[in-house]
Amino acid sequence: MADYKNLSLEQLLNHKSDSASWYWIGMAYMEKFDPANAELWLKNTMNDSGNKWQEKATRELAFLYAADGQKDKALQLFEKVQNYAIPKIHIGLLYYHGTETQHDPLKGKDFVEEGINELEQKDGMDYLTSYDLYQISTMYHGEEEYEKEKEYLLKTIEKCDEEDEDEMKEKVEIILRDLNKPKPQRQKKPIPAGATAESLIKRGFLFLEDLDWLSANDYFDYALDIDPEFAQAYVGLLCVELKAKSELELINQNRPFTEKQNFKKAIRFADEDYKITLEKYNTTIQERIEEKKRIAEAKQKKEEQEENEKDYTELIKEKI
Repeated sequence: MADYKNLSLEQLLNHKSDSASWYWIGMAYMEKFDPANAELWLKNTMNDSGNKWQEKATRELAFLYAADGQKDKALQLFEKVQNYAIPKIHIGLLYYHGTETQHDPLKGKDFVEEGINELEQKDGMDYLTSYDLYQISTMYHGEEEYEKEKEYLLKTIEKCDEEDEDEMKEKVEIILRDLNKPKPQRQKKPIPAGATAESLIKRGFLFLEDLDWLSANDYFDYALDIDPEFAQAYVGLLCVELKAKSELELINQNRPFTEKQNFKKAIRFADEDYKITLEKYNTTIQERIEEKKRIAEAKQKKEEQEENEKDYTELIKEKI
């Protein structure tokens, strides 16, 4: 078998006789920042079943789609090679940060940490890019695990030095400086004299309308000090957590919030009518996600069918 890795694109195009040459043609086009031709040749390799380059082509095509913002396509391909640590981490990051139709932070974090553990066991963390490490740091920021966030920001800076990524390094250093600043102690708003749980709830929702999340949080907490089983106070805290300006805005969330502790407590203490209302929010969100997913899958299926027909035609022409 020829050593295609060291051939120029022009030399590779003169061979183009087997899956190995197709793979390296695709990689050569990627180096030339020609994603359309890279996609064509990597897909040819991937669709040629039984060759040893198939998994590599699948992985590289997934990276190509991810870089191009085609996250659903990237996720679909990464899942085909999820036995490897790097694709596993990228599956996790896609689930955590969300694709066009998928968003599952819990599942995402599990995938990321499983992939990291596998890399650490094989001493393979160097295979992660500065962008990979930065994305992992943002995941830990979202989980409010700030020590882990710092750890991966520092790893990002080290990798930036290796890759001469000065712009990203500067960005990360700013984030680190902000994280290391001492946080001033905040004084909670005093509870108004003679306030009732109902009046505190009303005031809390007014603070939500003004996007004053901290004050809203204080007033919902005060209401629970008076009545620990006040369902609407837990809904108010849920609104603060999800940055919703009102209870009705909960229906606009990108994913259901059934696992949130404040929601679970609201359901626990709500009367039957209010419980139905709260559960309807999640049902509507899930229905919207499923409909969006159905439309995206139908569109993707149509596009893939058209692309496969086009690729087959192009391949026949190339062979002729």
